[in-house]
Amino acid sequence: MDKDPLELVGFACAASGSTGAVTACAACALALMQLLSVLFLQVSKCSEEIKNYIEERSGEDPLVKGIPEEKNPFKEKGGCVIA
Repeated sequence: MDKDPLELVGFACAASGSTGAVTACAACALALMQLLSVLFLQVSKCSEEIKNYIEERSGEDPLVKGIPEEKNPFKEKGGCVIA
């Protein structure tokens, strides 16, 4: 979205004029309540938390440490001999 949500709400309230003002104000109030229910977090803080979460669990991640040979369902069971 190009515009700030608060600008859009302000535009809707200003454009309402005298007709339908109650409906427009109700729509504005609803839009503001929805906007306030969203939790805004800084990207730097979120990315740091995600990085820490991944690093804490990397020891048990099979994509990082690999799958033990005895538990690997995709290991080759036997070789193929072409005669």
